[in-house]
Amino acid sequence: MQPGVRTPINRRGFFALAGATIPFTYSWSSETKKLAPIAKAAEFVKVKERWTADHMFKFITSLPDEERLSVKKSLGLVKENATPEALKGLSLDMREIQHAFTSATTNIVERLGKDSATHPYHHAVVWLAEISELSESTINVDSTFAIERALMKRVFAELWDKLDGKKRAELLKKIDPNGKIKDHTAVALLGGRSVVAALMVTSHFAGFALYTAMSTTICTVAGWLGITLPFAVYTSASSIVAFLCGPVGWAILAVAGVVTLAIAGRAERKKTAAFVFQMHLLKVAALKEAGIPESEIYTPSVNFPGGGRIESNRKIAKEWETFTIENNKDSTVSFSAYTGYLCAKDGGGRGVIANRDVIGDWERWELLDNKDGTVNLRTKTGLYLCVDDTGRVSADRKTAADWEKFRLVKDLDGKVCSIKCWRGTYLSAQPE
Repeated sequence: MQPGVRTPINRRGFFALAGATIPFTYSWSSETKKLAPIAKAAEFVKVKERWTADHMFKFITSLPDEERLSVKKSLGLVKENATPEALKGLSLDMREIQHAFTSATTNIVERLGKDSATHPYHHAVVWLAEISELSESTINVDSTFAIERALMKRVFAELWDKLDGKKRAELLKKIDPNGKIKDHTAVALLGGRSVVAALMVTSHFAGFALYTAMSTTICTVAGWLGITLPFAVYTSASSIVAFLCGPVGWAILAVAGVVTLAIAGRAERKKTAAFVFQMHLLKVAALKEAGIPESEIYTPSVNFPGGGRIESNRKIAKEWETFTIENNKDSTVSFSAYTGYLCAKDGGGRGVIANRDVIGDWERWELLDNKDGTVNLRTKTGLYLCVDDTGRVSADRKTAADWEKFRLVKDLDGKVCSIKCWRGTYLSAQPE
């Protein structure tokens, strides 16, 4: 796979074959400040970069034995119940991992003459993103870490869409036991991407919380399927982290609906997905154990422009035109679409997009009421959201007139709305 070359692949439901590695629990103790061994790997995560083979090598070789074992399990190199005694030493383990990774992510023809030590990790992540039909702009622009996280959200959305209403309601109770989402019945009717947006607004999918929600989802679905989860458990003074690996993980995601298995001669999609998810979760564990603040990880600089382009050409409000409203402590509001939070790039003046995982200054809007029942939306820098006479959406106006007026068409509890502009059309977050 050459940089910049994209092979069109249409494999809806691909992630039915994936999801092999979801962290089961995070339990944090305040009794000690001693860092867990995995924390030393945090410096090699490089959340803003696109990973090369060297990135992968440095990160894996910095992992403790239990975590390195989980990587080998995700590639099927050892049995699911293997203990660290199955490791063969750092050098040999790394050689096996590199070879298995190259074999899983390249076809037979590409494999001939391929040096496994130089096969770029980011290419594998991009390949999975193409199969799962993430947006071209996400694939072409985002960091490796950001794409991995987007893939995990896609897993959740596909799982959700395969559940019936009763199971959705049951899962919501487990994800949201404290009732931060007020109307579980209404949320259970939404599609997978809309639910992701709703969970982001209630902090269930923001920052590190995404992985707790995914853990709950995987374990709940496993229970419905009657699958016993074998865990390779890693413990330290400050946390307990369990990683789910291998074919059992793939079986859990079978509920999403298997489309096809890997065709002979093609790369092994299940194994690649298992490996990529395991790597991502180990990165997250390392960052959290090292005490890296979420604000330094899940920032606008990590979530490069991808899906979530805002248009104003829809006459009927459906899923893409639905935003969940979150009230912030500074009296501003934030709007979350299924693609992410509505954001004024650079605080205003550079366009508007809805693809941010967390709320910063760019995702905060002052809601100003007008006497005619409309509202103005003003950025923290004092610029107004605007739809001009061509339909272009921007946040670059210093004063408010008709083009800067909107109507918030809300649901019964006022937490979900569609944003209608002066042209009679709705703001819409595009998937690409």
